[in-house]
Amino acid sequence: MKHVLMLVICTTLVGACAVSPSAPSYSEAPNPDMSSGKAILYVYREHAEPTAWSATLSMDDKELVALAEKGFSWIYINPGKHRFKISWPLLAGMPKNEFESEFEKDKVYVFEMKGRVDIVGMQGMTVLAAGKTSLMPVEPDAAKSIMTKCCRFVSPTSQTQ
Repeated sequence: MKHVLMLVICTTLVGACAVSPSAPSYSEAPNPDMSSGKAILYVYREHAEPTAWSATLSMDDKELVALAEKGFSWIYINPGKHRFKISWPLLAGMPKNEFESEFEKDKVYVFEMKGRVDIVGMQGMTVLAAGKTSLMPVEPDAAKSIMTKCCRFVSPTSQTQ
């Protein structure tokens, strides 16, 4: 009975944190000004475990966007090298991931947010899991096709960096 209850709770949590169906789709979302003199960063999350929580993308210690499952956003980025961090709520049990990336003005960059949780064993009634988080570069045309099918717009926390 305990296992059935745990399965019901987990199933409910998995579907609980998708982007609102009323959020604009990719084709309905606002478009960036491609001649802004800045780089444009699109980030999307087609599927990243754990799906029950939003993951936050920060750049140079400033929050850019918190993405739920099936969400995307875009942000203006000043040209140059920047330090990024993906972080999750403590209860998600996911490690942070930090990396650097270089940006050129008037160029579009696309990253896909990924997350994976693997069950690595049991200790009594406790499930032992290990998580991995990443932000992978994606070719813009391929990403556009994916975002059109899966994702809804999430307003960034900050619009210009």
